[in-house]
Amino acid sequence: MLELLWIKSLFDFAALLLGGLFLLYLKTRYPQPSLLVKGLMILLGCKIMIDLLGFVQYTSWLRVLIGLPGNLANWAVVLQLLYAPILYYSFRTTNKANLPSKTQYLWHGLPALLYLLGLFLYTSGVESNNRYFLLLVEGQFIVYALLSFTVMEGDTGLVKLLRKVLGGLVVWRALRLIEYLAWLHLQWIEEPTAWGLYILSEFVFLGTLSYWFFKVIQQPRLLQEGNQWILSASSKQRIKKRLQNLASKDKVYLDPLLSLNRLAKALQVPSHYLSQYLNRELKMTFNEWVNSHRIEECKRLIRDPDQSDRTIQSLMYAVGFNSKSTFHTAFKKSTGMTPTQYRKTRSLAE
Repeated sequence: MLELLWIKSLFDFAALLLGGLFLLYLKTRYPQPSLLVKGLMILLGCKIMIDLLGFVQYTSWLRVLIGLPGNLANWAVVLQLLYAPILYYSFRTTNKANLPSKTQYLWHGLPALLYLLGLFLYTSGVESNNRYFLLLVEGQFIVYALLSFTVMEGDTGLVKLLRKVLGGLVVWRALRLIEYLAWLHLQWIEEPTAWGLYILSEFVFLGTLSYWFFKVIQQPRLLQEGNQWILSASSKQRIKKRLQNLASKDKVYLDPLLSLNRLAKALQVPSHYLSQYLNRELKMTFNEWVNSHRIEECKRLIRDPDQSDRTIQSLMYAVGFNSKSTFHTAFKKSTGMTPTQYRKTRSLAE
C-alpha cells in the first residue's frame, strides 16, 4: 500500500511541528536550563531530526526536488538508537545521586556508532537486514523507558508528570514493536492491520507530546523542579555515612588541596549532590564543613601535651589551612578567641 505513505508523511509533519514548538518554548522559557531541560531539548532536537528525515523520505516530490537519496530512513535509525539513551539520562537527572561519568554516557552511544559504521562499510548488508534493526530500535526504547521508571523516586509534581509521559511513550513504542513483529517478521497480521497499529501508535505519541507540552505551559515552574536536586532518604543516609567515615577515619580535611569536587569524588557522588546535602542537611557550605573539622583538629592538637612545643602556625598548616587570615577567622568564630588565647586558657586550666 505505497499509496498510503502520505499518512506517514502527515504524521511526521505533525510531530515535526509540535516538537519544534515545544523546543522553541523550552529555549525561550528557560534561558539557564537545568540538566533535565537540557536533556529534553536534546531529546526533542533528535526527534525533530528523525521526523524531518521521515517527512522527506515519505514525501517523494520533496525528496526529488531536494535531490536526496531514498534511503533516509537508514540514517534515521542512527538517531533513533541515540534517542532512547538520551531519554533515560534526561529523566535520570531528576533525583539520582549516582549520576554516571561522561565515559559511561558514551558507552550508551555504541549501538548507534556501530550502525553508522555499518552504513559506511557494509551498506547493502545493513539495508538488507534493516527490519531486524527496527526491532532493535523499538526494543531498546522500551527497555530504556522502563529503566527510566526505576531511576525516578519521590512524589513531586515533576516526577508524576514524567511517569505519565513515560507511560504514553512506552505504549507508543510497544504498538510499533507489535506492528513490526506481527507484520514484517511473523506475518500474523495483514498490511491494513499493520497500518492501523501504526496510526494508533502515532496518535498515542502526538497525544502524549501534546499533554506534556500543555502541562509545561500550564505550570512553567514544573520543570524548574529539575533545578533542585532531590535526594532520596537512602541517598542522604549513604552520603552521611560515607562523609562521617571520611572525616573520622581518613581525616580528608587535613588535605590542604581538598575541594568540593575531590571530596565528592571520594564519596562517589556528583558534586552538586554533596553541595545540596551540606547546605540542606547540615546547614553549612563546603568551606564551613572543612574549616569546622580543621578547627576541631587544631583544638585537639593544642590540648595534646605532646604538641605543646609546636607553634600555632605549624598547627595551622598541619590541619590543612593555607591562609592565616582564614584560619584565625574560623578559629575565633568557633571558640570566640584567638588560637593563642585558647592555648593560654588550656594551660591555665591544666
